[in-house]
Amino acid sequence: GEIDPRKQIEMALDVLARMKNEKIKVDEGVYRALIEASGRAGCHLQAIAVLEEMHEQGLRPDAWVYGSLIKAVADSQVCVTPQAVTTHMSTPKADTTPVPWSDASIENL
Repeated sequence: GEIDPRKQIEMALDVLARMKNEKIKVDEGVYRALIEASGRAGCHLQAIAVLEEMHEQGLRPDAWVYGSLIKAVADSQVCVTPQAVTTHMSTPKADTTPVPWSDASIENL
C-alpha cells in the first residue's frame, strides 16, 4: 500500500540528518522539497521548522522556497496573517527554535 505522508516526512528527515552527519552538501532544493512534502502531509509546523533549519545552515531562501512555505501553510488551513509572513520573510533568523531533526516527532505537530 501507500505510505502515510507523515511517515514519508519522518523518513525524509532521517535522510536529511544522515546527509548532514556525513557532511553531504544540502542545498536549497532539498529544503524546498521537504517544505512541500510537509505541506502535502498537513504538517505546517514542520514546514516552518525546515525553513528555520535553512536559516541556521546559512542558506537564504528564495521566492520559490517562500512560495512553497505559503502553500504548505495555506493547505493546512491554518490562519496566518499576512503581517506574520512578511515579518518572517524580512527577519534573517526567526525567534522560534526549529525541531531538532534527530528528535523530530511528526505525530506531535
